[in-house]
Amino acid sequence: MRPSSWRRLKPVMMAGLHCTSVTQAQKAASTLSPRAENRPKVKGGDNPAIAFVAVLGRNPPARVTINEFTTVASVWTNAQFLDGIAIKGNALGLRIAAGNVPNFVDLETGGFGRMIQDPLNSTQTPTMANFATLANVLAGCVTRVKDDACSSLFAAATPPTGTAPTDTLTAAESVALNSAFKPGRLFALLNAFYPVPEGKQLRATPFLPYLSFAPSAWVLPLHFTGGGYSGGAKVMFDREGNAWSGANFIVGSQGKDALWDGNMSEFAPDGRPLSPMTSGFAGGGLQGPGFGTAIDANDRVWIDSTTGKTISLFDHSGKPLSPPEGYNFGGQLG
Repeated sequence: MRPSSWRRLKPVMMAGLHCTSVTQAQKAASTLSPRAENRPKVKGGDNPAIAFVAVLGRNPPARVTINEFTTVASVWTNAQFLDGIAIKGNALGLRIAAGNVPNFVDLETGGFGRMIQDPLNSTQTPTMANFATLANVLAGCVTRVKDDACSSLFAAATPPTGTAPTDTLTAAESVALNSAFKPGRLFALLNAFYPVPEGKQLRATPFLPYLSFAPSAWVLPLHFTGGGYSGGAKVMFDREGNAWSGANFIVGSQGKDALWDGNMSEFAPDGRPLSPMTSGFAGGGLQGPGFGTAIDANDRVWIDSTTGKTISLFDHSGKPLSPPEGYNFGGQLG
């Protein structure tokens, strides 16, 4: 089986799959996917509603699984750039969007990605359940768990314009772009497609976990931390999309309003911390920032200190450029 189209754009690569053979679709959707053994048997006949996608970025793995997970991950991270199977936009935006796909899905196995199942996101947010529920309702159409599964999906995913989707990819795009529009319609398909069997407690869904209650919107937020980040505020972005933020407190300390003692943190566009894990970026008179961060035309970072009552300057690598006591303008700050 070959993807129907490969499009290479700077700076991303996208693999698209649109097939009518349910045998091909079952193979693509099941290969190394979580709970694939629970996938309902496909009812016979061609299914023109099957369309999957995987946005691969600049360094794709040697082997790629294209399934419901890659479709949800690729659509939600690239929603503003997708138009059917086409993807277009500014180079930085495309690179950032593609770089966040692996946070949700492992492109090689088609299973959960690294960030969505880390201890912070898997236990402190409903994002995994939102994500897997979306994949489950797409799978209901792919495998035709009911004769009207695809038409039910398209009706539930119809946007405010009233133009119904025609395949699983455009259905996913419609939901991502209108995430707060009647979210209960899509959630209702979970019970319609996978009712709890008599005498059982769990639904026989292809993917776990799934939602117990309808969400207020089909959004997929992720939490990021590290790099000395504790009590952060006043985030600014540099020309490469990296986020710079003051940290009110030292990581691991008993932070309190009486003493703001933190430093500064930097995160890559995919959420990876770029500053030192515990201390963050320090020096240059910085002590307890929180009310002002700015980035100049040379990507230098200016940040104030609440406790130190100074302004500090750092270069793009996090090296302090201001003197050890910072800039205090003769004690006129604070």
